[in-house]
Amino acid sequence: TDHYPVRVSRGLTPPYVDVSDAVRIVQSGLAVNYAAQQYTGKLMFTNTGKAVLHGPLHFVLQGLTQGVVLNGAHGSHKGAPYLSLPETRLAPGEKVTVHFSFTYGDKKKAIDYVPKLFTGDLKP
Repeated sequence: TDHYPVRVSRGLTPPYVDVSDAVRIVQSGLAVNYAAQQYTGKLMFTNTGKAVLHGPLHFVLQGLTQGVVLNGAHGSHKGAPYLSLPETRLAPGEKVTVHFSFTYGDKKKAIDYVPKLFTGDLKP
């Protein structure tokens, strides 16, 4: 009979993980500054799981309204801008608050996005 070699790879983990299901996300309303054409807001992630979330941690805004810019974005993941958080871990029950702002251009727009929390390396 023919035998095929079996390869076992250890230590291979995906470069990033969507951990949004392990956190509770509470968003504040957005405040508008008409003169600067900006919205500002904040949201809080609370680790509701039983495991520590190890970073780096990234707030990803999936489906952000076209024409709206996330100010200070640290990059883009699959077309969605993100902010890297200074925290490198989030223990069960711990919270982290993120402050952010958007520039909306020449016309005030409704801003839509789905907030996500990722761990790991989002760089391509």
